[in-house]
Amino acid sequence: MLMLLLVVTMSVAVAGCSSDDDDDENGSGTGITGTWRYSFEEGYMLITFNSGGRGLQREYDSYSGEWIDQEAFSYFYDGESGMLTILFGDDTELYEVLSVTSTALSLRYIGDDGYYELMHLTRQ
Repeated sequence: MLMLLLVVTMSVAVAGCSSDDDDDENGSGTGITGTWRYSFEEGYMLITFNSGGRGLQREYDSYSGEWIDQEAFSYFYDGESGMLTILFGDDTELYEVLSVTSTALSLRYIGDDGYYELMHLTRQ
């Protein structure tokens, strides 16, 4: 009986260990690399996080049926603290990564004035 308990305990311990980048098919270890879609009433944004800390944000307007904005950015994601910093030129935006899976990314935007917004994105 003791041996069975030991075997079960060891198998649970081994199954619980995994690499931090298991959900990152690009192998950069961030888990957020790839293209994500954030939908809102007027349209949606496609946000691409490339490996190497560079990305692109594009906005589509459903009313006009056109892409209305595109902007390159750089970013830094600290997987330990869960903080994501995005730099658009001189503007800095701070996000807390609440969860990231192979299909979904949940963020909390943190504004300078204490304002925050929850954002739920899907992988494209």
